[in-house]
Amino acid sequence: MPKENKSTEAEYDSRVATIFDLMVKGITDRDMCQYVAKVEGWNVSKRQVDRYIAEANDLFAAEGAKHVEKEFGKAKIRLEMLFEKSLKIQDYKTCLAIAKEVSALFGLITTKADVNVKGDITVNINRASGKR
Repeated sequence: MPKENKSTEAEYDSRVATIFDLMVKGITDRDMCQYVAKVEGWNVSKRQVDRYIAEANDLFAAEGAKHVEKEFGKAKIRLEMLFEKSLKIQDYKTCLAIAKEVSALFGLITTKADVNVKGDITVNINRASGKR
């Protein structure tokens, strides 16, 4: 595809949004290049489409991170509310269960495993840092 003049910021953002929508629909990178040339009429190189794809991937990552933080916050607040209500009625068994859930939410609980091995084996252990 021959190159065209540099797009404006608005055109760039619009093109990234178009690529984002195509990615949501499951269109492959190769098909995107053909689609934007034929349907959208963009006169851009494969390399430029790859830049739009990279930018769209960044949008996906930002959107996912935003939701993770939001859901983490909601879960934390809900557990705190349940803990407070359980403590008021002196339901200590439930308080303990909630405390365990909070610890798991923050990655403070480690998993135990019994392992029996015969022969050579390599084991990689990833430990949660407990930091948020």
